[in-house]
Parts: sequence; C-alpha cells; structure tokens
Amino acid sequence: MEEQSVKVVVMGSPFKGLIKGLRGSESPRTDSIVRAESATADVSLTDRGRHTAETDPACEGAPAPPRLNRRALLSMGTAVAAGTGAVALLSSSPAQAVTPLPGRVGTVVPAAGVATAGYTLRNQTALARGAVVFTLDDGYSDALSLLDFHETLDQRVALAITCGWIGQPGKMTAEQVLDACVRGHEIANHSTSHADYVTLTPDQRATETDTCSDWIQGLTGQRPSTFAYPFGSWNAACDQELYSRFRSWGVTLSPTTNLPSWTNLGDSFPRFYRVDIENPANLNRAMALVRKAAASPIIVSFYSHQIDRPGISTVDQYRTVAQLAYDLSVPTVLPRDVFGSAGIISDPSFEEPGIPTWFASSTGTAASSDSVTALSDAGMFGTKVLALTATSGSQAVRSQAIPVTESVIYRLAGRIRIASGNLLSRDIELSIKWRNANEEAISETSFYPNMGSTWSRFETDVTAPAKSRFGYLNCILAPGSARSGTVYLDHIDIRVAGHGSLG
Repeated sequence: MEEQSVKVVVMGSPFKGLIKGLRGSESPRTDSIVRAESATADVSLTDRGRHTAETDPACEGAPAPPRLNRRALLSMGTAVAAGTGAVALLSSSPAQAVTPLPGRVGTVVPAAGVATAGYTLRNQTALARGAVVFTLDDGYSDALSLLDFHETLDQRVALAITCGWIGQPGKMTAEQVLDACVRGHEIANHSTSHADYVTLTPDQRATETDTCSDWIQGLTGQRPSTFAYPFGSWNAACDQELYSRFRSWGVTLSPTTNLPSWTNLGDSFPRFYRVDIENPANLNRAMALVRKAAASPIIVSFYSHQIDRPGISTVDQYRTVAQLAYDLSVPTVLPRDVFGSAGIISDPSFEEPGIPTWFASSTGTAASSDSVTALSDAGMFGTKVLALTATSGSQAVRSQAIPVTESVIYRLAGRIRIASGNLLSRDIELSIKWRNANEEAISETSFYPNMGSTWSRFETDVTAPAKSRFGYLNCILAPGSARSGTVYLDHIDIRVAGHGSLG
C-alpha cells in the first residue's frame, strides 16, 4: 500500500510556548504523521494497530495539537477545550518512520462484534481534544491483569475498592491494592460492604462510606477523593452527604440508560456517569465515545467489575476500548484530577482548628463565634460545628470572602439548629455583600433561614449582580429584644445552582 506523510505545522497555537517546558526531558517531538491515502486499502487494527482522528469519520475535522501528558492537559483547561491552535497539513516526501512510545505492546485485534473503521498508523505525538477515565470496581483479582495491560499503554486507572471484600477469594489482597497505588493508580471508595445506599439510613451510609475511606487512608496514607455508588444507586440525600467527603462521585449507565455519557472538559459538576463496558452490549457505544473524545473537549468514563465470565465482556473486548484510546492519543486520566471541585467555601464544616478561613467580627462582650465539638446532622461528615452565641444588643459574626462571576446564579445551602436560648428565625441572617474588582460595594443579599431545636437544611438561590467579582458571606446572629442564645451552623456550601443541592 502506498503511503504518504503529512507534516503538521502549528501556527499561533496556545500550546506552542508551553511544549518545551511541559515535555521536560522527554524525547524530541517528531512532526510527521503517517497516513494511508489509498481509499481501497483494507487497513485493520491487525495490519496497523493504530487508529487516527484523521481517518476516523467520527473524528473528521478535529485538530491534532502536540501531545501533552495528562497533567499538562488538565492544567491547560480551557485552552485545550477551545482548541484554538491553527493546524496546517502540508504534503512532504518521502514518508518518515514513526517510533512508537516506550512500553508499546503488540496490537490487540478488535473483538468480534465491536465496530471499527479503517484505522491507520499515527504518530503518538498527536493529542486528542478530550480524555478518558477507566475504573475497575469492587477489587476483583481480575483487575490485576488489566492494570498490567493499561500500564503497557502508559495508562492509569481508578480502582473503586469495596474494602470489606479485600482479601476474600477472587478479590485483591491489601498488598495488591497498595502496590496499585504505588504504581500510580487511584484508589477510590466503593463502600465497605457494597450496600445499596438508597435503602440505608443516613447514619448507615456514613458508616459504609467513612469505614472504607479510613481503610484506604490507613493502607495508602491518602484519603480517597472519589466515590463510586454501589449498584449506581443514589438520590439527592446521598449526594448531600458525600459533598464534603469527596471531590466527585460516579454513577453507572447501563446499555438502556439514556443520560449524558460524557462530561465537558473543565466542568466542576461532582457527579460523573460511567458507561458499563463489562456488558458487551455497551462496547460499540464505548468505542463511539472514545472517538468522540478524540475530536471533542470531553471526558468519557468507563467501568468494569470482572472479565471473561459467562455473559460479560472478554479480555480482548475490554482491551479493544483501552487500545482505541491509546491509538487515538486520547489521554487516560484519573477521576481525582478531572471531576468535581473542592467547592467555593473553604472549610464548610468548620473542622480546621481555629477555623482560620472564617473571620470573626463580633460586637458586644456577650457575643462569640467558635468551632465547637457537636453531633452533626445525620449522615453528615465531621465532628465540629460553628457556634454563634449572642444576646440582645450584640452580634456574633463569622465571614468568608469568595470569588464569584457576575450574573451567575449560585445556590447557598447548609444545616442549622438552635442549641440554646429563646431565639427566633429572624435572629439569624446569612448575607452576601457583593464587591467589584476594585473591592467597591455593589449591593447586599440577605437570607433568614428557618430554624428549630433539631437540625434542618436550608437553601436559597442568589444571583451575583453585574460587575461583581467577590462576595463576602456573613453568618450573623443578632438577637432581638429580650432574646439570647446559641445557634449551630454546619456544612455551609455555595456552588453554581446548576450543580445541584449540596451542603
């Protein structure tokens, strides 16, 4: 088959000035891509072992910027998403040889029934616009061979561990989990006993979740930042309990589930959706999503439990998906690096000693505002709360400055209860004082949550006014005439309203 080479010239690219520093001591970048020009040639994975965005119809028109590692991809955020680099393809002759990346293994033949196109050899210095995530759930020993295979492709994955199953027959040992962590794979929380969270009480969910996180931290020294729902079963209450424990949490998509199968690059929405590639009926969907990630600034996520069992995907079928990501230069990233965020509020549950990110500005000798040990609302994380104490004529205040974006709708939520005294709901105020880039006052929004002697949850939506750049969130207890007491606040959360009701 006659081949021609095409030379890639990057003009005015946002990547251009970053490549040298990001690549460090890596081998020099080549600038050629070998592509088959013959329309009649039968080029298969067996023949060439590489897929290209240039020849895959699902990736037609996608730019091919220089290859960066996954850390570089994440740090560039919107620059990658925007794809603003101009790429020109110029003929050159003769064709130049292409050297695969170190660690490259033999080509995997696509499994029967998995759709492929006429893929051809492409230099791995090209970079897809998106990324892919792989998670292996429950801790089955089957995962060990898959980890080895992913590593030959320079890929790292997340192991979602059900810690109560570790060491049982057919499952990984604690030593194997630790070894995976040392090798660079993420260890995520998948509960202690794999219980259905929707059927549990808040306290039961907390035990399931925290016992597993404690186990992972005790083994690896790292507390997990990713959670995967057992059975993919969840509701809003579950999400509210997870927000201060993890950056993100994954749910599952069966072949018949019609929900978004990807996340836009840079989106901080904490819940991500995982396509089941253990089910052979999902494999063509998975391949299509990888090709989409090669052409679009998105992140697609896949998960599996076991392989080579009756009715589920074979090893070769699973490997075909991972191989396609490699061959299209779609980076494999970890959930902890790309999903969710730490939230706008610092220390929302008041656990930091002295709560240094919450500034005190109380007035009156009888007023105080401190973090104290108290029982949080059922299922919620932490052992501390904010205690505001004041009498009539005094104010107890804690505040925190937050960055905002003008015209964006934010959701303010949290937990509150009266700990003592004869206080009324109108005695507690949550306000946001909006400021522009020069820190000049614009306006103020106030909210008075209902409260009683037991924990209750509040939420309200607020819109950042035009030209606002900062907001000063104030928690104020100012009792009316002849009233006094203490109010507990906990899990104060502010985030874009579209990200749900957390806190």
